[in-house]
Amino acid sequence: MVDLNGKENTTISYLIKQLDQPYDYLAAIGSLWVFLNRALGKKVKNPLNKKYSYFCSELLLTALKIADWQGTENLDPHTTFPEDLMQFLNNHPKAKAL
Repeated sequence: MVDLNGKENTTISYLIKQLDQPYDYLAAIGSLWVFLNRALGKKVKNPLNKKYSYFCSELLLTALKIADWQGTENLDPHTTFPEDLMQFLNNHPKAKAL
């Protein structure tokens, strides 16, 4: 379970509105560009990202940001990889394994 700082309704409403949005396959492919640049020590935005479609880690991080989760202010949904998000959650005191 995750504590959403009393913003459960706002966060869940946002997530429900995203149910009809398509999976962002292009952004998933564009994340390769971000990954390659990261390996070279550069931070770039995903050039194939769409504003209203997501892949999994983008959607989860966006929801946590809506809930004003401590530490997410330093993370960008469009440049954060699933592994980054997992590491963030594993080290976050509010995250609890189900």
